[in-house]
Amino acid sequence: MRSRRWRWKRRLPSPPKTGRYIVSNREVGVHGWSNSDGGDAWFEWGEQGAGFSDYTELRRVDPYETFTGNPIGEQSGVTYEYRAVLVNDYAKSEGATRTVSLSPRN
Repeated sequence: MRSRRWRWKRRLPSPPKTGRYIVSNREVGVHGWSNSDGGDAWFEWGEQGAGFSDYTELRRVDPYETFTGNPIGEQSGVTYEYRAVLVNDYAKSEGATRTVSLSPRN
């Protein structure tokens, strides 16, 4: 009789959704939500074209839960990129990249 080997499938997290941003009192708030997987979530951000050199605070999220982040140190007249990130026990998954620009009026 053949021996059966069970393979445990590692479940990669579904990419989180990167939502829109809100500027209030010159503070940026970015929004996202997890899909069918929970895990640790945050936002990566940085100047457009320079990569994601900065991070927001880490949040523990359940499946389909919304989460927010507040990038710190943005400057007027600069365009930034940001994306939602989710990690579970097996892998890291990134959401779509969006941009935000702060005009002197914000």
